[in-house]
Amino acid sequence: MLLFLYIRQLRKKYEKTEKEKKVICQGKNMKVSILGAGPTGSTAAYYLAKEGIDVELIDKREFPRDKPCGGGLFNPPLFYKEFPHVKEIEGKYIYKAKFYCRKYFFDYESKDPLMKTCFRKDFDHFLLKKAMKEGAKLLVQKKPEPEGDIVINANGARRIKDYPEAGICLVNDFRIEKEIDTVYIHYGFHGIKGYAWLYPKEGYANIGIGAYLPQKSIKRIYESYIDFLEEKDAAHVQGKSYSAKIIPFSSIKIFILRTH
Repeated sequence: MLLFLYIRQLRKKYEKTEKEKKVICQGKNMKVSILGAGPTGSTAAYYLAKEGIDVELIDKREFPRDKPCGGGLFNPPLFYKEFPHVKEIEGKYIYKAKFYCRKYFFDYESKDPLMKTCFRKDFDHFLLKKAMKEGAKLLVQKKPEPEGDIVINANGARRIKDYPEAGICLVNDFRIEKEIDTVYIHYGFHGIKGYAWLYPKEGYANIGIGAYLPQKSIKRIYESYIDFLEEKDAAHVQGKSYSAKIIPFSSIKIFILRTH
């Protein structure tokens, strides 16, 4: 989940020097409004609230809520070093993977977990509850009305036309009868500029495909990947349903909307 990379860079840049401690003291006399209570917003709120700063999270929807996502956290030990509370999230550890790229493939098995899988709805809700436990407040507003001295935009993607490139993701969590212990990642499946995947979860198989736009016949390619997994005896699922999401691509930027 790449959202943590934003926060990792912030934490490396702003270590607690004496100057930082003074900034924190000044911040305790201010109020921060964060637009968007997804993982980025909730994680920012968590660390601000831990420092005693007054934080309000504003989101358009109630929690828990779902979102199209693979639900895979790569290299869990690395993230636990920087975000120890993430270890508490319920999920399934994966130690084996199969990688495909056109006619090439290889198997890999690790003594340490390669991935921890979970449901996106549970992941987002967990991070929000951690922030609220530290003192952050959640406001559900269809039209945000921030009251903070500082407003941080963590709303995620804006209009697609605001970004230089975009992609599309088709994904679904399928119920399974037989547990799966191996991640499947298939780069360039059927010639797409992207990859297809199978992420095992407890009682489920998360199957998805992501590609740069424009991409013809993405639905047919998604269905073909499910057939491929059936042929490999990797997963046997009922139906070929999916949720779809347009994904904009841009360089990493942090937007401060307003300061007083």
